[in-house]
Order: sequence, then C-alpha cells, then structure tokens
Amino acid sequence: MHAVRDHVEAVLHALLYGAEPAEPHLRALTEAQPAAPAVRELIWDGTAVTAAIHRSGPLGVRLAARLAEAAADLLTDPAIGRLKRCEADDCVMLFLPAHPRRRWCSAGRCGNPHAGSATTSAVSRTSTATVDRRSLRTGHGGGSSALHPLPPGRSGGGAGRVRLEKVSPEC
Repeated sequence: MHAVRDHVEAVLHALLYGAEPAEPHLRALTEAQPAAPAVRELIWDGTAVTAAIHRSGPLGVRLAARLAEAAADLLTDPAIGRLKRCEADDCVMLFLPAHPRRRWCSAGRCGNPHAGSATTSAVSRTSTATVDRRSLRTGHGGGSSALHPLPPGRSGGGAGRVRLEKVSPEC
C-alpha cells in the first residue's frame, strides 16, 4: 500500500512540473492492479440480476490494487493536464480545478475567509478526490478534484503513512 502511494506521488509530481513520469513508477502502478483483481459476482436479488464486486487476498493487497486502479483512472484522465498546486502558503495540496482561475484546493480551507459564505454553495458542489502521504479520501458531488500529495521536503509528520477515510465496497 505504501509503495503504491509513493509511486502515485512521484508520478503526480512529475506531471505537475511538466516532466515525464519515470517508467519504474508507471510499471509499479500497472503491476499492483492485478494483485487483487475485481471480480463481479452476479446475484439474483429476487427481482433482477445484480453485480457485487469482490476482491480476494489480504486487505492491504486489495487496497493497494484499488488505489493503483484509481490512480490509473486519474492519470489517464485528460483533465490531469490542468493539475495545479494550491496557492495557500500553508497548504501542500494539488488539485484539478473546475474553473481555470481557481487558486485554492478548497475555498473554505485555503481561500479567502471573507469570501467563504459566497463560495460555500459552489464548494459543496465540487468533487474531491485526494491523495496524500497521510490520506486518501473521496468526497462531495460533481465538478473538480483535489489531490493532496506532499511536495519534496514537506513531510507533514505522517510521512510514509496512509489513512483511508472512505473505502469503496469494491475493495
């Protein structure tokens, strides 16, 4: 799990700075995906056929495979070319802005505190997908995504740890 997170972080930083991601990082993310493949189990629920996604193997392997799959989806999304770093001095977040003039990962956390009430409804409509050295969370609704990797030299105290706040049922 930690290795997958580190590979995601390295690729995101390369893309942020306009560099080519190193092939070993891409290969490691590719290899982590089939370690616990998702299998759709078809079930009759009494009225219709439904599919439940299951993975086999230890929890850490299942989570690492799911993280690698999510990273592949993110890294191949055309929006990744809009990747930005939050402009707040005390923030280490990267994000995909819903609007080209967006400057902060979150108006409520990092943006102008006086403009917070005007932007609250807009922020609640944005989608957040975060990846940082300490956490991976998915969030709110539809419009933009925020990514939270720590830049080199800013360990944030919890370097090397990942806490999953939401785990999809497909793990």
